[in-house]
This record gives sequence, C-alpha cells and structure tokens, in this order.
Amino acid sequence: MNKTSQLTSMFLLLICTGICNVNADSNNSTSKPFSELSKAEQIERSEKNTIKYANMIIQSRKTDFSCANIGVIDDGSALDGSVFYFNESTRELTCVTGMGFCLSTDPKDKKPCHCPPPDWKANGCDEKYRELLDSKDLLKWYGRKK
Repeated sequence: MNKTSQLTSMFLLLICTGICNVNADSNNSTSKPFSELSKAEQIERSEKNTIKYANMIIQSRKTDFSCANIGVIDDGSALDGSVFYFNESTRELTCVTGMGFCLSTDPKDKKPCHCPPPDWKANGCDEKYRELLDSKDLLKWYGRKK
C-alpha cells in the first residue's frame, strides 16, 4: 500500500466515524448515529476511535525513533499525517498529533494537550528527531512502512 493509500485509509476511517456510524463501543447496539450525537458525544467518539486506531498502529508497526523511553511512529507527519508517541517499554499510547489536532491519553492533559510529552523536549529528543527527518528522503521513508 503506498503512502497516498495509507493516508486515504486513515482519512476514511476518521470520516467513517461519523458517516458510517462506526462505534467505539461496538457492543452497544443502542448507540445513536454520529449525526444524532451532541457535539461533546461526537468529540468523545472521535477521540475513542482515534485512540483505537493509534493503538492498532503502535502494536503492528516498528518504532521509527526512540528517545528518553518515548517511542515514535510517524505516519506521514510531513504530509499532514499523524505522529504517535508511546512508552517504549510498554508500547502504551501517550499522545497523538497531526492533521491539526492533539490528543492525549492522560485525562489531566486535555486542554492544552502536551504532545509530544514533556520528557521529549526536556531530553532534546525534538532536535534529534528533526535531524533524523532532515536526513531522510521522506517520500521514500514513508513509503517503506507497512
């Protein structure tokens, strides 16, 4: 699958959250269609589905970069995709950024969202990661991921 297909698939997953009535709680047969939910319920469902998608990516792909026990999987951030930050030891999602949003799994870290995690900047990981990205032909690098 090429990068365009991957981005299209992710975009469709997010869109499908609303249009196709994809529920974060698929066992709940009484869930309302997305369009009938309040704004707060729509946000909550979208966040749950984003976290579900992020966890799937974290469990199925190799780490692109690691620093200060924070793992990163870059899903095309230079092309407006997402970056998933997680605990390298446990592979538990910490936060997601990309496409103009920030989502943290820490309930105390909702507004403003701190992503990447504070330890990332404190250990100079942002500069190290930028050096890695600057050294890559990003279209080829993103295209190599499966």
